Amino acid sequence: MAEKTTLSGKIAILPVALVNQIAAGEVIERPASVVKELIENSIDAGSTRIEVDVKAGGRLLIRVQDDGEGMCREDALLAFQRHATSKVRTDQDLLSIQTLGFRGEALPSIAAVSKVRMATSPQAGSPPPHPPPEADQAEDQAEGTEVLLEGGHLLKVREAGTPPGTLIEIREIFYNTPARLKFLRSVSTELAHISRLLHQQALAHPQISFRLSHEGKLLADFPSVPERMQRIQQVYGRPFTEHLVVLEDEWAKVKIWGAISRPPYTKSTRSYQEIFVNRRAVSSPFILHAVYEAYDISLLKGQHPVVLLFLEMDGPMLDVNVHPTKREVRFHDQRLIYDLIKESVKTGLERISRAELYPPGSRWDTGKTDHVHEAEPAYLKWDHASPATEVQPPSMRSPAFQEPGLVAPHLADRKTESDLPGLSEQVLPLGQIHNTYIIASIRGELWIIDQHAAHERVLYERFLEGIRSSQIPIQRLLIPQTLELPIAQAMILKEWMGYLESVGIEIESFGHKTLIIRSIPTFLARADLQGLILGLLEDWIDLEKTPSAQDRQNSLVATLACHGAVKANEALTSPEIKALLIDILKLPEAVTCPHGRPLRMKFTLRELEVMFRR
Repeated sequence: MAEKTTLSGKIAILPVALVNQIAAGEVIERPASVVKELIENSIDAGSTRIEVDVKAGGRLLIRVQDDGEGMCREDALLAFQRHATSKVRTDQDLLSIQTLGFRGEALPSIAAVSKVRMATSPQAGSPPPHPPPEADQAEDQAEGTEVLLEGGHLLKVREAGTPPGTLIEIREIFYNTPARLKFLRSVSTELAHISRLLHQQALAHPQISFRLSHEGKLLADFPSVPERMQRIQQVYGRPFTEHLVVLEDEWAKVKIWGAISRPPYTKSTRSYQEIFVNRRAVSSPFILHAVYEAYDISLLKGQHPVVLLFLEMDGPMLDVNVHPTKREVRFHDQRLIYDLIKESVKTGLERISRAELYPPGSRWDTGKTDHVHEAEPAYLKWDHASPATEVQPPSMRSPAFQEPGLVAPHLADRKTESDLPGLSEQVLPLGQIHNTYIIASIRGELWIIDQHAAHERVLYERFLEGIRSSQIPIQRLLIPQTLELPIAQAMILKEWMGYLESVGIEIESFGHKTLIIRSIPTFLARADLQGLILGLLEDWIDLEKTPSAQDRQNSLVATLACHGAVKANEALTSPEIKALLIDILKLPEAVTCPHGRPLRMKFTLRELEVMFRR
């Protein structure tokens, strides 16, 4: 009789240490993830003061100290056990969560990939979590406890003299998971993520004092304030708040408080958009979509409003247990929330006077007093032969750029006809539509050109050529421009200052948040420099994952060209239009802007005859 073969088992229970490391990968992405979890624990503990100190962007040390309720020895040990929490007891508690943390995963996940020291002591008079027998009541519950762990393993627990509250030190994050460590970015980038995280928590909790230090240097200090707008001023600066509209509405069980920008005061990036639900910072594209819908035609293409939105609602109206980092929430009546936000933003904008929404000369200025969202169309404006002297060239419109011998080039003076024999006669500008699209007869064909896309492509090619030849024309600003940025963005910008200088943008650091622009490439003479810098910052964050240095350079040059190009809704004279068209004809392969948008459409005579059945 044949012997029966037994197959060896393939499925095994993973070791606890490996389970913890895998779980840590879901919660702990980078040092900022650690800071987030520790700050949330401090807030849940009723802290009024939270201090964060980091070294090497959080790689070597993250220290968070609070004055919260602290813990007794028993709880200090349980805190590092997976799924041990003081915040939920039953499944019904998940339906009405009021705390930021609740899963009991943060501390064990952090401990699994780092070296941890925690010193904690309960506040005087705090009752123990599990009252002991009467005979033990006299025992001093304020005695401090120190716990040491490494890679999730408990090394030591002992009594310690420590002030009420909790101090946690996280050292050498990912020291035992080198595959995770190699994905960390530069010190400045990691510090920028930590700074933004602190900004979010400070905005959500104005009643709490926050401080952030790096290598012993104070980067941010936000004392507690009674009002949200005061905290916004602390984080972004007082001038920032002058262009904000406050929203304050309440429907049934939903409260909305927000600060949004007046439509003329928009940003070129989404860096100034934060959404909070029950004081939890969340990512919610559908909420932002409701905001943009409310703005309607008030926003120019490519411009973004400042959005600081705070929603408060009953726990059963949402589910916060849908993402490992609790970054996302799900609403039980998503359509209701969408409509409430849209109505709140729309009502807030309608409270602004028409003159603020539609300044004289803007493309929406109709001279009427009807509803703010109704605008008459602008019709075709013909400009056959306006002499260049009728309109000051762009370089004369910005006094800051005027310096002897360094006049910025503009569209009409980049070349002479002698440079392009015969080409000028092939170009006949006919006019603009909406001050956005150029109509022209070129080589007997009808062309329709997106002026911004076309000029952007011209500057892009010219900039790349300047980089290749190391001959980018530079001009110093007669009046240096000062930029005040949030700390997170300022740290990233400082990291890239060397690169910026290599392409002609000279920036000096002036404190933690303030920078001074002293020189720029002449190509950027007409650019909004603050919008340009913010656009570059957003690009750099996105480009961290781009392996190709050439792709990174091309993307950044495209951003520079975009900000230096003429904009939609900008009137141009016939000489300026003609100069731009000649530039495009010199780039026969250029049919799109650097971002891939078409820059022109053309119709031959035969195509026109077919269209009109001739």
